[in-house]
Amino acid sequence: MSKYGDFEISSIYDKAVKYFLVVSIVLFSLFYSDVSYALGFVLGGVACLINFSLLVNSLEGMVSKTTYSKAFFNGYFSLRLVLVLAVLLGALLLESVNLFTTVIGVLSIKIVITWEVLLKHINSLKNPE
Repeated sequence: MSKYGDFEISSIYDKAVKYFLVVSIVLFSLFYSDVSYALGFVLGGVACLINFSLLVNSLEGMVSKTTYSKAFFNGYFSLRLVLVLAVLLGALLLESVNLFTTVIGVLSIKIVITWEVLLKHINSLKNPE
């Protein structure tokens, strides 16, 4: 994975995986009698990590100007959309999976990126160059 602007994509992915693992363990520990919360987060988190990997692959293909076409990028986009819709629909239909934690799992990369931006902004305010 590459670096885009101030962000190292592999670093964000690694942090998202760590966030995913920590929150999953906490959810399984707190809700051991009702695992639907943890299952929802795990389902959404796995979909989010796969979705992010597909996004990075398609963007790297377009940025590197290889033979990837617009149709290839649209195919990746469609696959990512179908993945998220299937996960959310599955969480909605299955009683053993909590929909709210599934949505949080699906948004986990966005949460990590937002947290990274906030930390960088706070650090830049503390240490102006």
